[in-house]
Amino acid sequence: MESWLDQEPFEQRLLDNLDAFAALGGAALPTVALYCAEAESVDPERSFAAALTLGCIAGSDTIGAAVIALKQSSPETLPGWMEGLALAPNPSIEAAMADLCAAQRPELVALALDVLHARGETPPHLVASLLGHAEPAVVLRVARALATALPSRDAIHHLEHLCAATDDDDIFLAAVESLLRRGHGPAIQLLRSVVDGPASSSRATTVMPLLCVAGRASDLDRLLRVATAAPTARAMRGLGRFGHVESLGVLIDALTHEDREVVAAAAESIDRITAAGLREMVEEPWEIELPPEAAGAGGIPVPKRKVERVVTDPKGWSAWLRDNARRFNVKLKTRGGRPFTPLQIMDELEARTAPPGTREEAALELALVTGLRVRFSPHDWVARQRRHLFELRTSVAAIKVSPGAWSHGLEREPERAASPLPSGRIRSASDTPASLSNTARTERAETDVFGAQQDDAARAIDTFAVDKSLPFHPAGPRVEERRDPRVSEQTSTSTTAVDLGKTMAPPLLQAPPALPFHTTDPARSGTAGNIKPSPSASVGRTVSSPLIPAVPVLPFRPAKSPAEQDISNMAPASGHPLDASTSLTMTRSVPIMPTGPVTPFRPPADSSEPTPLLSPPPAGPEHSFGVPRSSASPPPSRQLNPPGTEAVLSLAQYASLCAELAVFPWATEAIFQRYGLDTGEKRHAVDAAWKERLRRDRGQYESWQQMYRNYHDYWTKRGTPVR
Repeated sequence: MESWLDQEPFEQRLLDNLDAFAALGGAALPTVALYCAEAESVDPERSFAAALTLGCIAGSDTIGAAVIALKQSSPETLPGWMEGLALAPNPSIEAAMADLCAAQRPELVALALDVLHARGETPPHLVASLLGHAEPAVVLRVARALATALPSRDAIHHLEHLCAATDDDDIFLAAVESLLRRGHGPAIQLLRSVVDGPASSSRATTVMPLLCVAGRASDLDRLLRVATAAPTARAMRGLGRFGHVESLGVLIDALTHEDREVVAAAAESIDRITAAGLREMVEEPWEIELPPEAAGAGGIPVPKRKVERVVTDPKGWSAWLRDNARRFNVKLKTRGGRPFTPLQIMDELEARTAPPGTREEAALELALVTGLRVRFSPHDWVARQRRHLFELRTSVAAIKVSPGAWSHGLEREPERAASPLPSGRIRSASDTPASLSNTARTERAETDVFGAQQDDAARAIDTFAVDKSLPFHPAGPRVEERRDPRVSEQTSTSTTAVDLGKTMAPPLLQAPPALPFHTTDPARSGTAGNIKPSPSASVGRTVSSPLIPAVPVLPFRPAKSPAEQDISNMAPASGHPLDASTSLTMTRSVPIMPTGPVTPFRPPADSSEPTPLLSPPPAGPEHSFGVPRSSASPPPSRQLNPPGTEAVLSLAQYASLCAELAVFPWATEAIFQRYGLDTGEKRHAVDAAWKERLRRDRGQYESWQQMYRNYHDYWTKRGTPVR
């Protein structure tokens, strides 16, 4: 089936055609309006083409021409105008849409607000001027805009007034959603009061999926009551995101419903919780859009195609659940068969097979669960989606959360004591998880994904935090217990101490769609310049990969020497660099690997290993460190390793290790074993030693960046790790 990534080639051809049209000059612009006027029937696609074309030409006159054309268009074509203006890069569109909000026709005001919302540029003064508007379509969009516009106190006051006064379920839903995006805790209780009303009421059915995302484990009974009384596809999908294993019985019962959409949504939710992987091949109609004259002719056979879908047989699911019920902990929110973390939402947003509707739900869930201000849209250009997803993953990975917690804005419910995670969830080959610490209350703050400080909520797994110069971030002190004055109900967050071996367990590492570097100010090019970001080589403007976990700082003793010694002149008696009793400032250098075309790890003793499909890329002349390319072996270390040292990695080996862990998260333990890092202590030590060296030596850090790119590309092309 077609995925969101498959649109990228079409988008590039579209932009190339726009470049060719722009090369014709100003004389060709009048033909755009003529193209719309000559349409024989209502055609939103023509409106989209006209809006995007005029919006990709610099200047306010082209946007003025687009506004005149859309005012003269049929109301049925307005969605096409909205989509085209939302994607176009001309900065004059914001001012033109703000002026359009003064129009007398409410559908034009609604269109203007939709465009501004899609572009993330709704001015606060404009929202304030529309607070008293009486048209429901405008009121709904104002409620949506109040999630970010106006000071928090004013916005919350108006949203609460809307919730109390409106009879429109859609307006109520938009207002409550904006309250939740602002982190307003009482909004959850408002949702509960609605759901606790008549279970079959339309409003209870409407808001029930929102409570599934923002609610707590204590909301299970009320959610199941609504889902049973009025089963809908949205309600079934909401239970899947709620993630309580005790909802599986209701979901299995829904597989017998007569509505096919309800059945499909229930099966999808069961698989979302359990990750059972039960699939079946079925034939379904292949819906094809036909022109009006062909659609009205009739007699045209509907083609079918074979697709893979989740099993919908209730007997099969019941049998599977009986055999696997012990795998799940009813006290933990479960997603994909393991305790829920926000990074699992990122996996869903990046998944190739996720449909647009599912990605919209995932984006909303991510915003409510983390408290981040999410600008991502599944309807945006694919190139921009990639950039936003990369930035989002970096921000989400930097947040500390409690795996398996039901939370809103990373505030965990306190109603049941934190329990140890199942041993099969976060582990190495044989280790058991660390116990949970005492709960600590955290203060939640709205956070912008693009550059603002992250939430200070506690997370059980220290994965990654952004650093302007290094791909590592030292672990900070444990969060102290304190009360959040802005949250009405008692909430708390639990933290777990997990070592590097457990932290890097396969379920907790996800490979990014591209290299772990991006520019914060992408260059613009072409007629839609802000659409295609280009990488930058500037170290000062890159952010490091979310795939290199940050672990607690090792307990090195403070340096006793008054001055740092050059690592090349250190005596062996100064101690081993990986010894916990050695000062950080006395870390010794490690052997440097030759830059010839050799693998960055020691070959296995077994010579029967198959030859790799590709050879790892050389580090390049700039990373040779004075070693001739023809060298057959690394130069001898200037120091002797103390007894007991089994694995000291060179810069190239360390870069390759980081790249392998990023590309093959499911093979973490095997990768560590191959590099000789068979214990968590060694992994901690090697990571901390290189962390300190790269922090001090900018040249080596730049070399590490280039090597990481080369090895990441190599392992990605190879497709499988060395066995």
